[in-house]
Amino acid sequence: MKNFSSSRLGVGVLALAGVVAASSAQSPLRPRTQRENPLPGAAHLMAFGSRSPAQSRSATARKLDGALADLARHAYLVRPGQALADLHALNPAARFMQPVGGVPMVAVDTITRGDPQRLKDALVALGLQDPSVYANDVGGWLPVSAIEAAAARAEVHAMRAAMSRTRAGKITSQGDFAQGTSMLRTSYRTLTGSGVTVGILSDSYNCYAVYAASGTPPASGLNGYAPNGFLADAATDAASGDLPASVKVLEEAPCASYGAPYLLPFGDEGRAMLQVVHDVAPGAGLAFHTASVTAADFASGIKALAAAGAKVIADDVGYLDEPFFQDGIVAQAIDAVETQGRVLFRGG
Repeated sequence: MKNFSSSRLGVGVLALAGVVAASSAQSPLRPRTQRENPLPGAAHLMAFGSRSPAQSRSATARKLDGALADLARHAYLVRPGQALADLHALNPAARFMQPVGGVPMVAVDTITRGDPQRLKDALVALGLQDPSVYANDVGGWLPVSAIEAAAARAEVHAMRAAMSRTRAGKITSQGDFAQGTSMLRTSYRTLTGSGVTVGILSDSYNCYAVYAASGTPPASGLNGYAPNGFLADAATDAASGDLPASVKVLEEAPCASYGAPYLLPFGDEGRAMLQVVHDVAPGAGLAFHTASVTAADFASGIKALAAAGAKVIADDVGYLDEPFFQDGIVAQAIDAVETQGRVLFRGG
């Protein structure tokens, strides 16, 4: 890219997955010895990510993995007025947000062995926002106070926190020169990518514009957005020719709900990737879908880009709990679009 850095801080914090459930005196997720009445703020928050004997004995609790159940056991430590701070301290890798005037929410992926639409309806009734369905996975933002109620639903087979990370590099791309495409276009002037749409999945596309328009944008620099000092948004890129104005944004990241002040803002890495694509194939159509909410939304985004006409799809996002020895839902989505003649490249 030119005046917009393709280097974005990758969200690669290796930590335990976590969701905090509502504090219930009879909850099997919490040892009885921890259900006394501690003074708010008097205890040190810790997360161990272990499976307790109580979890193994409970039909509800064993739907959660060890990290989720461990966080649920410590839910009573969350202090009034400090929910996001304490939730982040319990689990830095999970994605939390708190809508204005609302309750804290966590990004989750929930598995069912039955009808996923029925599971979606059940979770929406418990407060799930921005639901996505792919195969038997339903993802979205669930109130932390509804975690135990969700796990108790018969439709739920398993539940986990969604933990995405962007695989961003540290050097401005020189890909057009390195792979010889600049020379190829000189020799074959019709090879511009015309007639082909390229789809990108990453963290965000134009959150910079949202931050600038908020009136109170996050601090710029290493502890905020635009770590290299470039504050350009999509309109600026279109005006400079770094991107066309015709980019199809199928789904943007939840720009304002990135988990401030404990997580860095979304870095518009998707727009940076699209700039590189536009350099290499200036005639290609461009499309974007965020992949930084839940795995179900990521998988749905792959299919949505294919449905929007993308013949080539690339991403730089991974989830810490993607399976190694069998295909998860993201891999299944890739297989599904490849049978339609699409090509997908995963960033590493």
